[in-house]
Amino acid sequence: MIELWQAGFVPRPIDDVAQTPPRADEVIWLPPQGSFRFVADPFGLQRAEGLTVFAETWDYRVKRGEIHYFQYDNEYKLIGSGPALITPFHLSYPFLIEEAGELYMLPEAHKSGVLTLYRCERFPDRWVPVKALLE
Repeated sequence: MIELWQAGFVPRPIDDVAQTPPRADEVIWLPPQGSFRFVADPFGLQRAEGLTVFAETWDYRVKRGEIHYFQYDNEYKLIGSGPALITPFHLSYPFLIEEAGELYMLPEAHKSGVLTLYRCERFPDRWVPVKALLE
């Protein structure tokens, strides 16, 4: 059995979405990834220039998730996308942390045997390992 997921977002605050569930036409879907691929586990970062969504992109041919980014302008039109973080092991759930002017990513990577914190060197597509938090 092959599972295919589709991720999207609703451009409203979460408390508003909790009060008034979104209509189907409000959902902005991340773009399809082609045959044997899908996106899951999105994590968005809103900035003045627009929204960047980081998500796991799974490819059945290599059986490994990678973190890709999807950039939207302030009208939620897709203006860019590409790989953000690729490793030899599976990555998912790209949790983002902003601290003291720096942006960090803490993706799930249990098959690597370590939980690694990455710092953004160039937004949104260059991340460098900072520290292994758990081994």
